[in-house]
Amino acid sequence: MNFSDELIDRIKQKKSCICLGLDPDIDHSNFPTFLKSKHDDNLAIIREFTLSLIDELAEDIVIIKPNLKFYEALGIEHYLNELTQHAHKKDLLVIIDSKGNDILTSMEMHYKAMFNNYNADAITINAYMGEDVISPFDKYLEKGKGLFILVKTSNPSSNDFQDLFSVKLNVDEKLERISAFEVSEKILKRNYIRMAQLVNLWSKRSKGKHNYSSIGAVVGANVPSIIVRNLRMLMQDSFFLMPGYGAQQGLLDSIDSAIKEDKLGAIINSSRGIMYAWNQRFKGKFKDEEYLKAAKEEIKIMKKEINF
Repeated sequence: MNFSDELIDRIKQKKSCICLGLDPDIDHSNFPTFLKSKHDDNLAIIREFTLSLIDELAEDIVIIKPNLKFYEALGIEHYLNELTQHAHKKDLLVIIDSKGNDILTSMEMHYKAMFNNYNADAITINAYMGEDVISPFDKYLEKGKGLFILVKTSNPSSNDFQDLFSVKLNVDEKLERISAFEVSEKILKRNYIRMAQLVNLWSKRSKGKHNYSSIGAVVGANVPSIIVRNLRMLMQDSFFLMPGYGAQQGLLDSIDSAIKEDKLGAIINSSRGIMYAWNQRFKGKFKDEEYLKAAKEEIKIMKKEINF
């Protein structure tokens, strides 16, 4: 089945577009301390923390997004397979946030690891190296897998490169032959606009019964709404994965600009905002042993704020 169809079916069934980011950091000041006292090893700590969150929130979310780096840092990346299996049993989809970015042969191995070893339903990639990054994905697209390509990200320094203007040269043009005056006569576009145009082109590879592609875009929830509206016009058939709702102060009008009238088109991710809600939004109201209750309350607020 097409990944976008699987996603849409769950959004409609659960009346939710929330993605639970599972980026556990046992050294974070908001990580429940009682779990570290309860278990002797990192894997046991992370297993209880992540699986309990899935069990508590499964009815109110449609997808989870574990960040590969957090599991690699603890030497437990193999646990992602167990995590994915557990999520699937709860009828949740899984995006592994790997942000792969390499040459064609290396990306073949990356896709193989993410989809075969960890059984992800979708992953994130950084395609600023060009189509070599996405080409090996085609055979997984046929198997119903999905892809979210970084376009305009939520991190503070994203404008260092993504916001820069660039010029697309013709095949026979050499950069050293282009003078500043000639450049001024060409069409300048920001790099994130050019990436959005590529995503729109690549998205034609696959469409489901709802006319959405299985190739989506990562667009930060804290990106100004005027930019999100422009990106939505450029990528009408793609789902937006929007991180940054909680800790990175996502903008509700930006989220509104991404979600279409049919309530489709975007999934809203919150990681620290949900995981550590007991000591963030609800600081002083819940104890660390009550992190699940706090996470549940955070989800309720999210659904209300994004009109679901």
